[in-house]
Amino acid sequence: MVDNQGIAVTDLGGLSLGNFDPNATFLKADDVRDYANYIFYKNNTCARNNLANVSYVEGGITKYKDITSEEPVTCSDISSGISGNTGNWSISGNQTLPVGVLWFEGNVDITLSNTKNFVNTIIATGNIQTYISNANTEIKVRGTLKDYFSYAPNHYYLLNPNSDKFQRVCGLSTSSPPVSLVPRPTQYCNADGTLKDMNTSPANIANILFLTNGYLGLDSIPGGKSQVNYYGNMLSGSLAGGTGNASGDFRGSGIVNVYGNLVVKNDVKTSLLGNINLQLKQGTGGGNTIPSKKVILLSGLRYM
Repeated sequence: MVDNQGIAVTDLGGLSLGNFDPNATFLKADDVRDYANYIFYKNNTCARNNLANVSYVEGGITKYKDITSEEPVTCSDISSGISGNTGNWSISGNQTLPVGVLWFEGNVDITLSNTKNFVNTIIATGNIQTYISNANTEIKVRGTLKDYFSYAPNHYYLLNPNSDKFQRVCGLSTSSPPVSLVPRPTQYCNADGTLKDMNTSPANIANILFLTNGYLGLDSIPGGKSQVNYYGNMLSGSLAGGTGNASGDFRGSGIVNVYGNLVVKNDVKTSLLGNINLQLKQGTGGGNTIPSKKVILLSGLRYM
């Protein structure tokens, strides 16, 4: 590992840097499509899967069913916060998004909001990039910003004190027994609102925040006025191979906190010559695992 002047870096400030066999198996988006809840294809067709308590009307009566294999659904009916249908998708973090794992064919741009936590697993066959909404305007007007937070479902369930964790993670109410407010993801959520064993597959897909076959771009906020926080495992660049292209791009000059594992195949770059404070915080227990028969991760920054 070298810095911008080509000088070898020996002090990583406590970060764990692991080297892997370049021929090692790397988790790809297609490996986990069957575990997703909402699937977005380039040809403007969508599907849903692994859901319980899906409502439908039959003979004027509302009934409920479970979905255990891909069922077609109109893309626009999934969420008004998701747009695009030609392989370039946009997600608005301040809108209501479907609960669970979202799988995309193509590239995904995510605009984060400082007024609403982002809680989902996002998987893409292309690139994933996050952007900060109105950061420069907010700094000029108010001088300070709220922090930004993005969570994998399991990490939100475990770490966030808000009472909405049952709804945001499992689509359930906080009543006892819980009531289904929206379809419940069955890969990792039990009917009573508890989570399944996060050391097992496919439940541990809920530990993934972002998984992309291409590159992962993360925004920071200029001048360190606020922090951008990511809770969960992030993996990128499974198809980068020997192209020489970067698989990780950390933009800006602010602070990015990663609470989990950051796995990058091929190079990492920073858009402002490294003027970014990337802090990795150790994840623990079942939160470090991802779907089985693939790479099992320990905490740290890793190059494949």
